[in-house]
Amino acid sequence: NTEYELEIKTQLDSGLISESAKFSFRTPQVDYNPIDKVDILSSHDVNSIQIQWLLKSEIDKSQVVGYDVYLNEDQDAPTHTWRRLYVENVEGNLAIPGLQSTTSYYVKIDVRMRDGRVVKSPTTYKFTTVDWRHLSHRPYPRTNPFLH
Repeated sequence: NTEYELEIKTQLDSGLISESAKFSFRTPQVDYNPIDKVDILSSHDVNSIQIQWLLKSEIDKSQVVGYDVYLNEDQDAPTHTWRRLYVENVEGNLAIPGLQSTTSYYVKIDVRMRDGRVVKSPTTYKFTTVDWRHLSHRPYPRTNPFLH
């Protein structure tokens, strides 16, 4: 969200100098994202995932009271149609059971603060669930020769 002026000046080996007109431009405003990192963990024996996230270091964790996690299969769906999950802890994790196999989901995480503010994350995270039925019938092959 900053305005710049750009002027290009070129000097050739022959000594000739050429100057351009001044160009003004503004960089777009970047929305602040309070979330530093998100991990999606899936289990091969149940149709659920575990979402874990870390806040940016400048967020005062003592002022966090919870999170609003939004989940949907359609990233472009209106906000009011997303499934809203309340997380009432400050640890930054949530288990979501009952998801469909081999389906892409989108997640948004907002931070609820002690003073009533909600710090909205502009980032949408995507993950795809595995085919749990397939995995439950075929266990992972053993790759360590000492396990045989």
